Amino acid sequence: MDLSVKIKHITFALVFIIIGILVLIFSVVYISNELVETIVNLLATSIVITAIFSILVNIFTIDYFEIAFKNLISRDLPFLHKISEIGLVEFDDTFPLKNEIYKYDFINSVNITIVMNDAKKFILII
Repeated sequence: MDLSVKIKHITFALVFIIIGILVLIFSVVYISNELVETIVNLLATSIVITAIFSILVNIFTIDYFEIAFKNLISRDLPFLHKISEIGLVEFDDTFPLKNEIYKYDFINSVNITIVMNDAKKFILII
């Protein structure tokens, strides 16, 4: 997971901790009904505890899915790994660029998304 995403998650969790603490203070000071106060206290406490665990998970976990996905790509789809590491450097001889319009759009586009579906090649040029 990207560091900026982790920072956003941690910031979001800190906001929930502050909200939970404020709700706890509000319930103790302003709520006179014992049942309602207990329910609000339990909800606020669960929000604070969940936010704390969310922070701990974001700090101490390794993104195993991302690591497994990179290993899968490097092992089973080496051309995708090469493209992501050094960029697109060549075309395979079987690549369908016989149409000049597609060829021009493909070569001059900023972003290229290649989607493989049922072992067929589809190209989306953005």
